This record gives sequence, structure tokens and C-alpha cells, in this order.
Amino acid sequence: MLIDTTFGQARTMLVRRAPSIDFFLVGAGGTGGWVAPQIFRLARALNDAGRNTQVIIIDHDRVEAKNVGRSNFAYAEIGRYKAQTLAERFGATWGVRAGFVIERFDASVIKEASGTSNSLNRI
Repeated sequence: MLIDTTFGQARTMLVRRAPSIDFFLVGAGGTGGWVAPQIFRLARALNDAGRNTQVIIIDHDRVEAKNVGRSNFAYAEIGRYKAQTLAERFGATWGVRAGFVIERFDASVIKEASGTSNSLNRI
């Protein structure tokens, strides 16, 4: 039997305490749809601890019938934008500021969403 002791070499990491945290979820499909509620749960815990957080979901696609079986969507959501659907559902559920961007992702989307761009839809 082999015992893994690599954790014993771990180092303490000091992280700067930021006054606000923006979470960006790129892709709201098969993986992103299931990760989204956990990000919102974390954002809520941070809000409760006095940190200002928001979650922004980026995806250009709409929910299709084929998505319902493997993604975190319901038949009633077919035709809606994936990013908007998840941002509205989990933002309301967890009481967290949420936004969404209905565009294909590239690095400029995050830069614009961080500022005061019209491409970010806030809930």
C-alpha cells in the first residue's frame, strides 16, 4: 500500500483581501449549468461574510430540447438564452447580484463586463 504524503509539502498562501469579487462563468451548457449553482452558493457565503460579490454568466446560446436531458435546464426554458436563464434563476434563489452577456466569448467580453459596458445585462 502506497501513502500519498505530497500534501505535507503544501505552503500557506497569503491572498490579498479584495473588497469585491466578480465571478465569471463562461459557458452555461452541460458543465456550466451544473457549476452555476455552486458559484452562486459561494458568492452568497462571501456576501454574508461582508464581501461584495456578483456573478456574470457568458454564453451566446439558447436552451434547446436536446439540452434538457444533460444540462441544468427544464422544458419550460426551451428557447430562452442559457446565460440569462441561469443568472435569473440562481441570482434570485441565492440573493446574489447577477449579470449575463449574450455573446460568444473572447477576452474583451470580461473586460467590458467588468466596466460599465452596455453588453452586460444586470438582474
